[in-house]
Amino acid sequence: MTSQWTRREKRVMARLGLKRVPMSGSSPLDKEDGKSERILAQLKSTNGRSVTLHFDDLQELRKNAAIAGGKKPLFILDFAHENVLLLCMLFKDHEAISEELLRLEIDDVAESEKNAQTMHRQASPDLDMLL
Repeated sequence: MTSQWTRREKRVMARLGLKRVPMSGSSPLDKEDGKSERILAQLKSTNGRSVTLHFDDLQELRKNAAIAGGKKPLFILDFAHENVLLLCMLFKDHEAISEELLRLEIDDVAESEKNAQTMHRQASPDLDMLL
């Protein structure tokens, strides 16, 4: 049976255009949670109000990205209950990661606007009638 977090991981990786790594990277050959040609990503998801990111986690991701052929490390912080994704990367990698995500045809702005409109309609249908 697929867990809630496995399903969430699949959705987040698909949304970003990244290929999900089976078993969340616990294989000796494939590390971390998602990847593309130029990115190696780790996902931290929560239904809570905070996510903890330890420096050791960053160092491990950087090491695995280097071993995987010089990929750029990317942390994805997911506040699942709010459907909010934060992308955390080294400043020196931001251009390469941005280019790669664009190459993967990411349109997060349109998706966010769509989600905001849906949430607005669900939260206040009477307000929509007034507008």
